[in-house]
This record gives sequence, structure tokens and C-alpha cells, in this order.
Amino acid sequence: MNVHDALDHIDVIHAQLSRSNPVRGYRAATVAWSAGLGVAGALVQAAWVGEALAERQAYLGLWVGLALLGVLALTLEVGRRYHLSCSRQERFGLLHTLFALLPAFGAAGVLTLALGGRSDEVFSLLPGLWMLCFSLGIFASLPRLPEGVGAIGCWYFASAAWVLAQAPGAALSPWTMGVVFGVGQLWSAVLLARHPEGAEFPLDPRETRA
Repeated sequence: MNVHDALDHIDVIHAQLSRSNPVRGYRAATVAWSAGLGVAGALVQAAWVGEALAERQAYLGLWVGLALLGVLALTLEVGRRYHLSCSRQERFGLLHTLFALLPAFGAAGVLTLALGGRSDEVFSLLPGLWMLCFSLGIFASLPRLPEGVGAIGCWYFASAAWVLAQAPGAALSPWTMGVVFGVGQLWSAVLLARHPEGAEFPLDPRETRA
């Protein structure tokens, strides 16, 4: 066996370990809490923000603030589990799962900064673009998430397509964000609840049928 063959074998072993390594970075309670944030945001927008196009700063402040709260909760949970874990492989999986989301979140931030001051038609694209970025983040994390999460990514992707095709009034409606993220995050929480905290689950769907 030459050096190149040995390296190929090492890559195969590493890939198999990554697929079989359980990731416990997401808890059902944390994700369900983020679903509640989406519903609360819709209620707050409907009661106090008013017309989003006339109150852009309030609209952006509300939804960006809620998004940051959700990211903070996720980061703290992953950090707590990272600190408690004694497994190097599990720690790697936790960081990989978190870092897989960073490009999508970064893109959402850049789009918000770039489009927040544009025309009404362009500004109204933001909710759909946020959903699109979130769906891409989910797809990027799929190798280390339980079976069924891919359907949730499709939910956000399809919702983004629908919202982007709407008129500004409908796209910026309080319940556009509230329903899409409320349903999507609650769905995620239900899937995670099927795997009790601390229980290991395979990351390759084929392993569940083995």
C-alpha cells in the first residue's frame, strides 16, 4: 500500500466516523423557543409596528433582534454541550454543525444591510430572502442532523419562493414571518423531541434501516 492509498483509507474512515457521530447540539426546547419568538414577533409587529414600509427601522429592529436572540440561544446551547463533552469527535461535530450555518446567517446579514434602504419593492424582498438563507443553512447542516430535517429545509425554501412572488404588502405582513418560522421551528422541535436528550441517533438515514 502506498502513501496515497493510505491517505484515501484515512479519508474514508474519517467520513464514516463523521456520519456515525451523533450530534446533540440542538435541543427540542431551544428550537421550540425560537418558534415562539416567531409568533411573538408577528404579534408585536401587528400591535405596535404598523405599516412595515412606513416603519422600516422598527420592522428591521424587531425581526433582526429576534433572529439574534435565536442565534444566541443556539450558540449558548452548543457551547454548553461542547464544554460538557469529553469526546473530541463529538466536539468536532458540534462545531461543524454550528459553523455550517454561518455562511447562511452572514448572507442574511449582508442582504439586510444592502437592501434595507432601497425602494419599497426591493425592501419587501427581505422576508423571502431571509427564508431562503435559512433553508440553505439547514441544507448545509443535513449531514449531521436527524432524518426528516430535509423536509423542513424544503418548507423554508418553498415559503421563500412564495413570499418573493408576493406584493410588498403581503410579503411584509406580520404573519408572513410568524407563520413560516413558527411552523418551521415547531416542526423542527417535534423531530428533535423524538430523539430524547442524550440519546444517540445515526446521522446516515441508511443506518436507521440497517
